[in-house]
Amino acid sequence: MLRLLLGIAFALALTLPVRAEYALGMIAYEEGNYAKAYENWLPLAEQGRPAAQYNLGHLFHKGLGVDQDLEAARRWYLRAAAQGDSKSQYELGVMNETGDGVPKDYESAIDWCTRAADSGNSKASMKLGNLYRDGRGVPQDAAKAAHWILIAAHQGEKSA
Repeated sequence: MLRLLLGIAFALALTLPVRAEYALGMIAYEEGNYAKAYENWLPLAEQGRPAAQYNLGHLFHKGLGVDQDLEAARRWYLRAAAQGDSKSQYELGVMNETGDGVPKDYESAIDWCTRAADSGNSKASMKLGNLYRDGRGVPQDAAKAAHWILIAAHQGEKSA
């Protein structure tokens, strides 16, 4: 029993600094201190933390606290998406749909948005519904559009 408690205490001690750094980054971000947020999140992202990787992708995508660099944004999103981060998967889908920093590629947009939607991302479900409704990158299909928009609504997407 003592071993178990020591193991739990050790695991908590290892995660507390990570959570603190992440939280400090969130506070800095909310205060508009994007450069400080970047400083807090970079080590965590380099350690493979998907939430921090997504956040760095967002900073580079929007040019917040760093020079806008769509290729760097894409790389960070890819690292997080590979670990199942649905927000990064959605952003990659949007980048591919719009050609934002990458060549327009509807097939990739559909793939990334489907992955994100399957993970519960309501924006991705809505995006898929719109793509099927408009026939962008897929044959126009009202039934599939309604299917994805209904899923988005069940996931809490207000625009659905």
